Amino acid sequence: MHWHTIKEVEKQYLLNKYKHVPMKDVKYLAIDEFSVRKGHQYMTVVMNWESGQVLYVGLGRASEVLDVFWKKIRRWKSRIKAVAMDMWPAYIKSVRNHLPRAKIVYDWFHLVKMINHGIDQLRRQVYQDELTQQQRKVLKGSRWILLKRGYNLNASRKEDQRLHEALIMNKPLATAYYLKEDLTQLWHFDNKESAMQFLEDWCSQARNSGIAILNKLANTIARAR
Repeated sequence: MHWHTIKEVEKQYLLNKYKHVPMKDVKYLAIDEFSVRKGHQYMTVVMNWESGQVLYVGLGRASEVLDVFWKKIRRWKSRIKAVAMDMWPAYIKSVRNHLPRAKIVYDWFHLVKMINHGIDQLRRQVYQDELTQQQRKVLKGSRWILLKRGYNLNASRKEDQRLHEALIMNKPLATAYYLKEDLTQLWHFDNKESAMQFLEDWCSQARNSGIAILNKLANTIARAR
């Protein structure tokens, strides 16, 4: 049999098996996207946060992609308490429209990924400036060191020294790095009020830094609150 035939048989089997996924006892959701092919084509996946079971997969990552899933939730009369996700505006909009009483939880991984992406963008910008060959060499080898947490630096490989050399070379890069390290304190607060005050102060520092990438990040966080 041709492999296309086998593929279609498997797809039909999976569709039949997972067509009606029980959702009555689901209380916590996780929403994320994944790339299916080159060219920024995505699919949205919804999971039961407690069990890890996939509840729904839709093509694209617009807010409308989740409409079919919300109908299933209403049919099962599920009482969703919270939804974990990144800060993608379409997901935020969809959850707020369909689950106004549910808490939205932004996971630590995506926030770190976002600020690390900003630091790497800034590093590349600095690299394009008029630097000496030696300065460019320092920056070129500093990518993973800049993205590491300070306590994870390997002293035997002189990573702390290499980090210091990269940071003294450019003030904006140093500012971004220290703000990145400072942001990790957010998850150590034991009450919402203190955490929100800290986050507000952090966003103010990011905006006042005069660094466009940090300003954009601060605005993204502020919109998501």
